[in-house]
Amino acid sequence: SLVALAHQAVGGTGFMEEHDLQLYFRRTKAAGVYFGDADFHREALADVMGL
Repeated sequence: SLVALAHQAVGGTGFMEEHDLQLYFRRTKAAGVYFGDADFHREALADVMGL
């Protein structure tokens, strides 16, 4: 995911509470649980398109 790539770019700094990246990481993980991850939506779209 994009957030995981951002964590790699900034290293350990992204896990510090003072850095906003840790908030985005938690929010994307929670959104994936509640609404489905990218693979789920990709498959749903492919079904709708008949692919």
